[in-house]
Amino acid sequence: MNYEQCKKDFIKLMEKASGRHNTYKVFTDFCLMSALAFAQVSHFDEEREKRYLEIIGQYTKEEQAFFPQMLAEVTKAFECKWGDFLGEIYMDCGFGSSNQGQFFTPYSVCKCMAQMTTPNPEKDKIITVSDCAVGGGALIIAFAENLFNKEINYQMNMLADVWDISINSCSMCMVQFSILGIPCRVTRGNSLTLEVWEVWETPMTAINLVTERLNNQKAREKLPEVVEVAQEITAEIKEPEKVIKETKSPVDVDFEEIKETFKEGFLFSDEEIEKCKS
Repeated sequence: MNYEQCKKDFIKLMEKASGRHNTYKVFTDFCLMSALAFAQVSHFDEEREKRYLEIIGQYTKEEQAFFPQMLAEVTKAFECKWGDFLGEIYMDCGFGSSNQGQFFTPYSVCKCMAQMTTPNPEKDKIITVSDCAVGGGALIIAFAENLFNKEINYQMNMLADVWDISINSCSMCMVQFSILGIPCRVTRGNSLTLEVWEVWETPMTAINLVTERLNNQKAREKLPEVVEVAQEITAEIKEPEKVIKETKSPVDVDFEEIKETFKEGFLFSDEEIEKCKS
């Protein structure tokens, strides 16, 4: 079993499932259904479930049997080595859209970029990384591989935030990140206008409570600033007792004017008004 053989076996299964459908539809349906299934782990959604059933319902039982086998090939490929498995198949089969500028960066280039940008974090500190046009997710996968090589547990100490306008790209990276256990928030939307159409989270994001831990980490980092501001405010009030004495009394309210304004249906009796005045 090797990475390239897994690609060949995946394509064979895809072709077998495409008796009544073209290979592009089989591939994109496989990616979307797998992505929807993985997204249900973090947050179950009825509409997502209906969407999955609508897609799988277009295939016969014999054709449906090929999809879990295709997912198994993706998993086996990642057991062999790191890479942009689905992205490579997507481009090799000519599925990329030139209109959307879909020319995925080779994984070797992504590895080089990751090695130049990956930091050396403090122990147990969560590293955040973002890709605003994620494609198949090659850059994020390379980043995770580099952390792994540095003996950093990326499944616990990394959180990716990725965007793409293409549903196919979001589906591919969702599948690959989920299998590799990469904590990630996948947004289908326009990263320039910040228009959002759909958001998924990989299972590991929820399993390891990465988002919650990151929020706690940010709060701890901000704590010294909060304490410093509080000390500055306290220092400015040198005589708090004097400040309290000089504070003006509550603003006087003209109840008669209010009563005239609301002659009909006035909610307060004269006795209640007198009590408020006193």
